[in-house]
Amino acid sequence: MCLIKYDTYSSEAIKKKFEGKTFGWKVFRKTQEGLTGQYYGQHKCRPIGKWLESKKFCKLKTTFLADYPAGWHIFLSRKDARIKRKDAAKYYAYSKFVVKKVRFRKPIIYGYQDFGKVPCVVAKEILIERGKV
Repeated sequence: MCLIKYDTYSSEAIKKKFEGKTFGWKVFRKTQEGLTGQYYGQHKCRPIGKWLESKKFCKLKTTFLADYPAGWHIFLSRKDARIKRKDAAKYYAYSKFVVKKVRFRKPIIYGYQDFGKVPCVVAKEILIERGKV
């Protein structure tokens, strides 16, 4: 999952709109062992109820779109996260995906994903909240 648009103007506009917000939603793959990543670090389970640092789970593979620091990509709208979960289920029919509410700290950058339509934040730390979404 990479940001498509994250220029200074876009980033500042999203940051202003969601300023002070410290939570969002994230799509996870649900396995017998627990929650894993949808893309990078799929083999590592993410503990629930504990602050997680991105450097222990995320390694940025540079692409033509990804020239910002690695971190947790967080949807700022639950509706957008649910749409992404449904999209993932289409392509990965063998996996079960869930949307979980997460708190975040140390935002790195704000930008848009999915063809520049979905506002997101990339943060250094998240905490996956307990309970269903």
